[in-house]
Amino acid sequence: TERFIIDRAEPADLGAVMALERASFAPGIVEDGAVFRARMETFPAGFVLLRDAETGAAAGYLCAERWAADPGDDADCFSLGHDPAARYSPDGTVLYTASMAVSPAYRGSGLGALLFSRGRERIMAAAPGIDSELLIVNEDWAGARRIYERAGCAARGSLPAFFAAPDGTRRTAIV
Repeated sequence: TERFIIDRAEPADLGAVMALERASFAPGIVEDGAVFRARMETFPAGFVLLRDAETGAAAGYLCAERWAADPGDDADCFSLGHDPAARYSPDGTVLYTASMAVSPAYRGSGLGALLFSRGRERIMAAAPGIDSELLIVNEDWAGARRIYERAGCAARGSLPAFFAAPDGTRRTAIV
């Protein structure tokens, strides 16, 4: 893991981010490049890459949004493809981890936990005043859930039928 660094994502990294997005998520939940660009532009400090320090290649990304308030379990606020500027607050106290992905080539290596931990630390250091965090996770993503639970996250609710599954069913998002 010493070979990897957490670095701020730049617009030039969007192609690598989208390749990670497509490799990591089922087609029904892959977000559009315009959404990721908007996240970069709206809250630049909230978008980080896990980068191979030797090659410069992106091995993962984490992007977050800064919100003024916790929306509770309002599914519309968490909807995939939402406009990050709509809820953005430069002085917001809530950090919403909107998306995170690690290249399939590195899964199971501990890099997801590293990205989640150090990525959030970097974002919070650049965005003082945040006192709570939110994220959603598919009920089926056991590996991601373990990363979040080990980092101290706890389930507080759910959004039924939130994620489209490849078989046409809808899966619950845990908040």
